[in-house]
Amino acid sequence: MTFFNFTLVCLMLATICIQHTFACSCFLAPNFPDRYCSSGFIFRGEVKNETLDRKGNFGFEDKYVYTVKVDKVYKSTELAKEKVNSNDMVQLETPKYGSLCGRPLRVGGDYLISVTPYMVARHSVVMAINTCEWIEEYSRISPADKRNLEDEFECGFD
Repeated sequence: MTFFNFTLVCLMLATICIQHTFACSCFLAPNFPDRYCSSGFIFRGEVKNETLDRKGNFGFEDKYVYTVKVDKVYKSTELAKEKVNSNDMVQLETPKYGSLCGRPLRVGGDYLISVTPYMVARHSVVMAINTCEWIEEYSRISPADKRNLEDEFECGFD
């Protein structure tokens, strides 16, 4: 094999590998006002079940799908309200892998979950969540943040 052919083969392999390389990068807002105001849907809910939706041969597109019982809604858009069914259940999906910003939830866990408006698709009943969202076990939410949620915090734009 000539040097040129060897170089060409290496370049092709590198291109194939890079094409399937994914990484998660995001910035979680550091404080309550920023987290609250950047969210389109914030609720408290209990995770009822988890399923794995296999999308492809290599697993890069696999997603966990959660059914969550909505106990309390703190903030919502009209589109997000449409995603909550008559039994107060909502479906959330997240990538399987943390390297793809996947945010696994624990079945039986009681969470405060926020969903940014662009993660609520008009054509789907499922909302997407990831590590960039404000998702925290409710017991770990500070008393001050709980009070702000109950007081219907004002964002200052309208």
